[in-house]
Formats: sequence, C-alpha cells, structure tokens
Amino acid sequence: GCEEMTGPEAADLMNRIAGIVGQLGDAVSADDESVVLTVGGTRASLRALSLAPGLDVVSVIQLVADRVTNSEALRDMVETADARLGFGSLRRSDFDKPITDVLLYYTFPAGTLDDDALLTLLHIVLSSGADLGETLG
Repeated sequence: GCEEMTGPEAADLMNRIAGIVGQLGDAVSADDESVVLTVGGTRASLRALSLAPGLDVVSVIQLVADRVTNSEALRDMVETADARLGFGSLRRSDFDKPITDVLLYYTFPAGTLDDDALLTLLHIVLSSGADLGETLG
C-alpha cells in the first residue's frame, strides 16, 4: 500500500490550514498532524499528508450525524445525499448495527492551492456536511 507520511511540506500545509480554518468554525484541538473543527452541529478532523514528493493532500473526515438509528430510511437518505455530493463521499460507519455514525470523507491535493482557494474548498465541503447533519440529525 501507499505509506502515509508527514513531511515538512505536509507540516507547512497543516500550519496553513490551522491558521485559516477558524474562519469556518471553532477549532477544538490542533496538533502538528491534525485540526479538529466544529462546524454547525458537526465535528471534522482535517489532516495534511504527503503521499509522494510534491503530492500533499488534505484529508477531511466529518462526523455528520452521531449515533443515529440505522434504519432503511437512513440508508436511503445517505445513499441519495452521497449521490448528490459535489465533493467527497458520505458513509455509515456500521452497516449492520442498530446505531451508526454518518461520516463525510473527502481527500484532495492541496499543495498548490493558495489560502483563499484552500479556505473556499474546505468551506464548500464542511458546510455541505453541516447541512447534511441538520437533515440527518
């Protein structure tokens, strides 16, 4: 498989992200490798990874709905919402348990994006996740 590594580029990218995401929500924790952000009723973890030299990506995992009833209606809502998402994929954490979390996953190359473009893309992803959280919550 591919090794996830955090190099100096990923650390620089993480520092940039940590510096701008306060405009999107409340940063509840941050370290060298990730920022956890509250956006609307959701929480998101943002990480910067170097997948290869010159390829730095941002990984977003947003907890859209926390411990909801895992019904057929929820499954259908998640599948419909996932098909309509412009960015990322929406998944249930458990397919066969009575209670599940709903998570939004999105990874994108970010090394060449300036702060405005990075902030705009994160805003689009996280606000759509927050909107879905209101729908599913």
